[in-house]
This record gives sequence, structure tokens and C-alpha cells, in this order.
Amino acid sequence: MGWSLLGLITLSYALVLAGAEVVVRRDRLQRHERLVMATAESIASSISHERSEGPIDDQVLLRVLNDFSAKRVLVWLSRPNQAPLFPDTDSAKNFFEKKGLLAAAGVNAPGMQKPRTFAYDTEIFYTCSMPLPNNQGVLRFLEDVGVNPASQRENILLLLATWLLLVFAVFALIQWVMTYSLRPLSRLEEAMDEVALRPSGKVADHQLEVFGQPSELQPIIQAYNDLSTRLQEAWTQQQLYIRSISHELSTPLALIRSSARLLNRRLNGLSEQDRELIVSTEKEAVSSERLVRMLTDLARSESGNLMLSCSVVHPYQLIKALVAESHSLPWGDRLRFETFDQSGEIESCEVRVDEDRLRQCLQNLIENAAKYSPEDQPITLSVFRESGFVVIHVADHGPGIPASEREAIFKPFYRTPQTSGIKAGSGVGLALVAKLVQVMGGEISVLDQDSPGTTMQLKFPESNSDH
Repeated sequence: MGWSLLGLITLSYALVLAGAEVVVRRDRLQRHERLVMATAESIASSISHERSEGPIDDQVLLRVLNDFSAKRVLVWLSRPNQAPLFPDTDSAKNFFEKKGLLAAAGVNAPGMQKPRTFAYDTEIFYTCSMPLPNNQGVLRFLEDVGVNPASQRENILLLLATWLLLVFAVFALIQWVMTYSLRPLSRLEEAMDEVALRPSGKVADHQLEVFGQPSELQPIIQAYNDLSTRLQEAWTQQQLYIRSISHELSTPLALIRSSARLLNRRLNGLSEQDRELIVSTEKEAVSSERLVRMLTDLARSESGNLMLSCSVVHPYQLIKALVAESHSLPWGDRLRFETFDQSGEIESCEVRVDEDRLRQCLQNLIENAAKYSPEDQPITLSVFRESGFVVIHVADHGPGIPASEREAIFKPFYRTPQTSGIKAGSGVGLALVAKLVQVMGGEISVLDQDSPGTTMQLKFPESNSDH
């Protein structure tokens, strides 16, 4: 906005300079016309006076012309059937030294001509003519304005350059003054940008000093300090609440799960409906335990308290083991493991991650794929190298995720409208996966594809790569 305004002002100033030049030129031409009319009237009066005293010859006319010629104004008499009569004063000789000047002015042009401007030899001249009464001839006038067009353009450019320098100087001064004046606001903005829950439990490293600030900003700064205090209290209570809930729920859920499993093994003679109820109770207890753990991990990741133990891991071997371990699970027989590396280099590729957390991320993605894709369709895992990165894909044949929803699915408790009514879910799993991948230095995304389904991509830099 500032540069646009500066450009507009500069353009306006250039137009003003150009307009001023036009006005000055027109004013000079009008003054030349008035000078010519007054001089022609005086010459006509002088000739009439000379005629009353005796016959008029060229000597008398030359004396009259000499009286009215000046250093910068040449007056001569143009006669149709005779040679023009020029004054012979020293001032007139300046005009005759410039060859071709009189020809450019129309040395013997007949009749009256309006004032006009022409340039000759880097100078500007005005010329016009006034006929004398009784067909005595035509008085022609040539005025040397004394203006060099090149110098005139240079002056205009100099004025414009001076204007630009002054504008830039003033603009820089205003910028400095504004920056200095708005420094308290900038500090407040930086402090607000840094508001986040830290591992220490504080939302800000320090509060802003109220005293010494401009009086207009003191209420705003005080409101910010109060807000950071309230946020710190609220987030601290949230952390305490989550930890308390996690602790209070983990024990009874573990007891329910183990009790349901024990009852399922010991009780005999149960009806099929009762046994399904016990199995369902165990499954719900396991799911609830997993949800509690994910909520706890998500809360810790939000506050920066999620501790990881990173080491060098071979993704190929980890995925291969994960597929083998999943055969006993309900969706284990749907897993397919593919690799596009025929050279075998992918087997030795290494990444620096927390192995248990990477396994947890893959399990969450696989379970999501199993939940939202048909039971007769495979879930494909693949791993390959790409420009110094190790890339892992988890692909299914479900309904897919619209492009407009692909950023939102990694937010806590968010579920797409297409899936929220199909399967039960909490919207925590993908949010936790995104946090874990980010903390381990990787990236997660949903790939575009032509066929139905969803392909989740995990991307980690190789531990021996320069990336």
C-alpha cells in the first residue's frame, strides 16, 4: 500500500511538472503575441509620422526598424515584390550568424501569421507576422526565448529526481518513526505469537512490563498478562485433569478386561449370547484402554512433555515384522507388503526415530484402513527411497478422503462427514500419529490418486543423508 501511494504521488508530481511546462510555454507565447501587437502598432505609427514629414524610402524604414530591434528580438519588413528589409544594428547581427534561422522563421512569408514556436540549433524561438496598413508590407518578428530544450528537459528530470530523493528520505524517516513508535506493539505481537503450553507448564517465558509503556498500550498489555495467567491456569488444570482421568480409568479398565477374559475361559455352559457379551466387554475394555493411552499421549505432545527414545531403525525390517505379527489379528490376512526396490538397498536404509512410536503410528494407520475399507479388500504397505528420504505408504480401498478434508483429519477429535456415521471412532488416532511423526522429524500426508481409496504417506530423512 505504501509503495503504491508513493508511485501515485510521484506520477502526480511528474504530471504537474509536465503541465507546468505547458502552461509556461503558452504564457510565453501569449506574451510574445502581445509584444508583437504593441510593437507593430508603434512601428505603424512611426511610419505614419515619417510619411507626414516627407517621402518614405528604405532608409527611413531601416531607421524605424533599427529603433525597434533588440538583442533578442529581430524585426524586419517583408515585401511581396521586393527583397526583405532587415535592420543593420549590432544586436541584429546575432540572428544573421545562425545560418538557416531566418529561413526556418519564414523570411519573406506573405500575410499575417499567428505566433508559433520552433526549435533551431538546441534553442527555442517564437515568430509571427503583422501586416502594415495600405499594403506597405508585412512586419515579421523573431524572438530568441533563450531556452535550451535539452537543458529544460534536464531541469525537469533534476526536479523529478530531487523529488524522488526527498520522498524516499521522508518515507524512510516515517518508516523509522513508525517502527520506533510501534515497537511496544511489536513486542506484544511477538509475545502473543509465542503463547504455547511449554513442558514447564507455563504459557509464556515472561510477562510484559506494564510500567514504562505508552499509556494507550498499558490496558492492552495488562489484559494480555491476565490472559496468559488464565491460560496457564486453565492448561495446568487440563493437564492435571487428563492425568487424573488416565490414572483413574486405567486401573478399572485393566480390571474389566482381565476379568472378562478370565470369565470367558472359566465359565462353562454359557449361552452363545452371554459369551458374545463377555467377548464384547473385553473388546470394549481394550479399546477404552487404548483410547485413554492415546488421549494421554496427545495431551503430553501438546504440552511438549511427550518423551521419545530415538535410535537408528530399519523401516523395512520393522514393517516386515509388523506384518508377520498381525496375522492373528482380525484384519491380519488383509495385509500386503510391497517394495519397489529391486536392488535390495531399501533393506539397509536407516532412519532415526522412536521404534515403538513408529510401530504405534503404523498400527493406527493400518487399523484405520481396516475400519474404513471393505473387509474383502487388501491393505497394502510399501516402503521405498526417494531423494534421501525413506517413504512409507499405507493404502486401502475405502471411500477416500476429499481434498478439502485432508488437512483437518489430523486435528484432534475431527472426523470427516463421509465417515462419521459409518464407523465409531474418536478422532484421536490420526491427530496422535501426526504429532508423533512431527516430533520424530518426519512428515505425514494424504496422497492424490485416481482409484478409490486412501494412501497415507510417512516420510522420514535417512539417518545417513544430508537432508
